[in-house]
Amino acid sequence: MKIYLSILLLTCSFLVVSQITLIPDVNFEQELINQNIDTDGVINGQVLTADIENILILNLNYKDIDTLEGIEDFNALEELNCYGNNLYELDVSQNVNLEKLNFTRNHLSNINLTNNTNLKELFCDEWDGDVFWNSFNEEGLDLSTNILLEKLYCSSLGLSELDLTNNVNLKILDCSSNDFIELDLSNNVVLEELYANYEAFDPFYEGTGILETLYINNGNNINLTVFTAINNPNLTCIFVDDVDYSNGNWSLIDDTSHFVENQAQCDAIVSVEDNIIEINFSFYPNLQIVCYILIAN
Repeated sequence: MKIYLSILLLTCSFLVVSQITLIPDVNFEQELINQNIDTDGVINGQVLTADIENILILNLNYKDIDTLEGIEDFNALEELNCYGNNLYELDVSQNVNLEKLNFTRNHLSNINLTNNTNLKELFCDEWDGDVFWNSFNEEGLDLSTNILLEKLYCSSLGLSELDLTNNVNLKILDCSSNDFIELDLSNNVVLEELYANYEAFDPFYEGTGILETLYINNGNNINLTVFTAINNPNLTCIFVDDVDYSNGNWSLIDDTSHFVENQAQCDAIVSVEDNIIEINFSFYPNLQIVCYILIAN
């Protein structure tokens, strides 16, 4: 009986050993202590996994954090805000319950969100005055599995393409100041707000957008209450459901941009513009006249 009791006590001693999660970043751990999440209250590079595994919302904005290693054990996490830190990498592949993620103003060049199928809001804007933060590489931003996504703020990321074909629940999109020449939103049938301006925030660079074609003919333009696409001089054709409705409701486009309903209308506009010559006349002392001449084929 004593032998069996000793074995039982030995087994129980193993069971009470608590699992820990390593938190190598001092500022990350300090913030967990400040928020009464890390219950031992000591900077020791670790936290009890039991302390973090049921946390739903975590706010870590402007905490001078270099790495969020350990975030993978926040199993229940639904909202992560880590705005304005020093992150060069962010692995949220195990945080499958995430619904909102904000990593604006960090230094990421890519992120894998394929496992985050519950994601509804994503904030990854790059701009902050004249400071450049997140700048995505040629791998771009893959959102093909995030079909529940409703809000996307991805301005100034240097994206050369943005495929939102699968994001049929998208309501708000700010993709201003990126580097793609075409944007197709014809599949985003519940879109309510679109910001596709180009703004050169770098004080040493005065540039304009290279966007050439924009498709927003999703069959539901009447729900698109905010539409702006300014400073895109190469954007000739904006494909819409109804030209008259668009002209009557959306005025925030360049003079060189035109609403069209089909490719034939676009081709006709391009053909006319290709045959227009601008001539400037200057007269003493300060009179200037600009003439446009249409050359007939």
